[in-house]
Amino acid sequence: EIHYTNNLRLVASCIGVINGINKYYDPSYVPHFNAFEFKKDSKEYCAIIHPIKTEGLLFELDAKRICDWLYSNGFVESAIEHGMEKEYILHLSEESSEYVQIKTLIHSFSHGLIKQSSIHTGLDEGTCSEMLFVNNCAFLIYSTSNINIGGFEYLFKYSLLDWFRELKYSIEDCTFDPVCKMDGGKCFSCMYLQEHVCTEFNQNLSRLTMIGGGEYQNGFWNLSGE
Repeated sequence: EIHYTNNLRLVASCIGVINGINKYYDPSYVPHFNAFEFKKDSKEYCAIIHPIKTEGLLFELDAKRICDWLYSNGFVESAIEHGMEKEYILHLSEESSEYVQIKTLIHSFSHGLIKQSSIHTGLDEGTCSEMLFVNNCAFLIYSTSNINIGGFEYLFKYSLLDWFRELKYSIEDCTFDPVCKMDGGKCFSCMYLQEHVCTEFNQNLSRLTMIGGGEYQNGFWNLSGE
C-alpha cells in the first residue's frame, strides 16, 4: 500500500555550532564544534528549532509476502502461520536476524526509490530523506524542503508504475558488477545516498534482497511474481 500526504509536519533543530571553518589562515586554530551551553543542574537548554510542513509517501509492504520471503531464504525455520504474519513481525526484536533482514529489504527499497525520484520530480536526491518502520514493514520517503514540493504528489498520481519499473531496471545491474554483487549488492553507484539523506549511514543495504543473489536464494520481487 502507498499513501501520499501533503501535510507532513517536521521539526528541524540545531543544538550546536561549528566554529573555525573560515580561519584557515590561522594554523594554531583548530576547527571545533560548540554545543549550546546549558546548566547541568537545570532541565532546560537552548536550541534553535524550525518547524516545516512538507510532503511524503508512505510505503507498506505486504507482511505475508515478507514472511514467505524470509522462509524461502531460510531466515526462519518454519513458515509463519497464515493470518499471524503482521503479529509476528510486529513483535520482532531489533537484535533478531529476521528484523535485520526485513530492515535491509525495506531500506534498500527506500534508497532505490529515492535514487530514481529525481527523474520524475526534477529535484536532487539530496533534498529527500527517509524513515524506516521495520516492525510495520513500512518506510516513509519525504522532501526536506518546504518550498520545492509537489514532486511526490505528481509521482503518486501519474508515475508510480514508471517509478517502480525504473527502480527494477536500475537494481538488476550495477556499473560495478560483478564486484558489487560479490560485495553484497551495495555500493555508491546503486544503493548509497548522501550521508544527510540516509538515516542509517548507508548500512543494512543490498539490492540482492529484491532480485536475489548471494545469501538471498529468492529475491522479494521474484517471489511475489512481479
